Amino acid sequence: MINEPREIKLSNYVESVKLRAEHIVSQFSQFTGGVRMLILLQRKKDGGHNNEERRMLVTRFTFHERDFKEAVEELLLLRVLYPESRLYSSVNPRNLNKIIRNIEVSLLDSHYTDDEQKYNNYKKLIRAPRHYVMQQSVKDDSFFIIDVDNEEGLDIYGDALKECERIGVEIMQAYPTKNGWHLITKPFNPALWLHKAEIKKDALILLDY
Repeated sequence: MINEPREIKLSNYVESVKLRAEHIVSQFSQFTGGVRMLILLQRKKDGGHNNEERRMLVTRFTFHERDFKEAVEELLLLRVLYPESRLYSSVNPRNLNKIIRNIEVSLLDSHYTDDEQKYNNYKKLIRAPRHYVMQQSVKDDSFFIIDVDNEEGLDIYGDALKECERIGVEIMQAYPTKNGWHLITKPFNPALWLHKAEIKKDALILLDY
């Protein structure tokens, strides 16, 4: 009986995480299918390590919607260990056949180098398969993310929307971030974009922060 309050508190937290995961999956339902990477990432500006690799705290790969929801739940629970982290997901799914080819070609090429390079490539595959999965050459779509950051409290979201309308950008989804908005769009010619918001190709969706 002594541990009952702690058990109840943990149970309540797990239940709240499940509800949060359901909301995230529902909100981004059109971006949950296919091969995707989910990641707990601590940005450098939030105290993350200078080494980008070490800022990528936990990664999971999913292959369909059910996997995606389970991974979201797991990573939300793990955020307790990494309170300064953010949960992201790849905006573009990956092509499994292209991934396989990418891995096979890379490992085959490594056999024609010195032993150190060969072992480094195999270690990379074992430790961090995201190097093979997240290359742009293996993506299965071409969505962009327009990163709209407010400036000194000024909301420039409306101006970004006007710019999208001016050049005919098709917005798939818009969602708020800590400092502004993200617009997920179909691909367009970045040379036409005159707004100060940043265009990111093959970027990461911010699921939770």
